[in-house]
Amino acid sequence: SRLVQIPLVSTSDVAFLLLIFFLTTAVFVSEVGLPLVLPPAGADPLTVQARELLVVRLDGAGRMVAGGAERSVEALAAWARERETERAGRIYLLEVDPACRYSALVAALDGLRAAQVQRISFRSAGGGA
Repeated sequence: SRLVQIPLVSTSDVAFLLLIFFLTTAVFVSEVGLPLVLPPAGADPLTVQARELLVVRLDGAGRMVAGGAERSVEALAAWARERETERAGRIYLLEVDPACRYSALVAALDGLRAAQVQRISFRSAGGGA
């Protein structure tokens, strides 16, 4: 009875080459989040009069209410465009219910961005900033 040995040195070489092959050919997905410009750390909070704010409310069902009326994304964009024509640079406050779906928030942001709105703030409908 003769003892047969399997050479394991080339096995590690092949495994290493396969690892390199899959790492170099794999496509890594990079998700892009919401681009927001935040104030620098330690900056004093901005004090704004309530009459200067344009409030857009998102409820738990994802309905958008702006200017006292329920609006679609397109109607929100048109409403914001009118406000920006009256006076540019106003601050839009997105007051979001915690039960609101993320997609509804993104849709509201898309509507405001379509109207070239630059200053957007967020607040939870439950209170706080």
